[in-house]
Amino acid sequence: MTKYAISPEGTDALRKLAQTLSSSSDEIVESCNRISNEINGLAGELGIFQEHILLLIKKVLLLTKKSKEGPDGTDALANSIISLANNIEELYCFDSGSGTGGDNSSQPKVLKMPDPNQPKVLKL
Repeated sequence: MTKYAISPEGTDALRKLAQTLSSSSDEIVESCNRISNEINGLAGELGIFQEHILLLIKKVLLLTKKSKEGPDGTDALANSIISLANNIEELYCFDSGSGTGGDNSSQPKVLKMPDPNQPKVLKL
């Protein structure tokens, strides 16, 4: 069983991961646009290769767009990660604010994620 610390550091790490996921796709698009502009400026020097290179860049842009959007895309994954971070934040805020925090130790609480083949019940 995998363990994830329920702590502000854990939620911060998840949010950072979601941001990195989103920005990575955006950076690929920006890079492709920059390369396209450079290639268009070198039209006379690239000759017959210019059209082939631009076609490859368009393919990369299309694949990036497909991998970013849609129900299984990186945007959806980033949103799921943010939701998970919010849920974890609720757990540690509830634990610290309810007065039932247990032993008041400085150790982060640990959430044990269930086996996907078992009923979905979280035990804290």
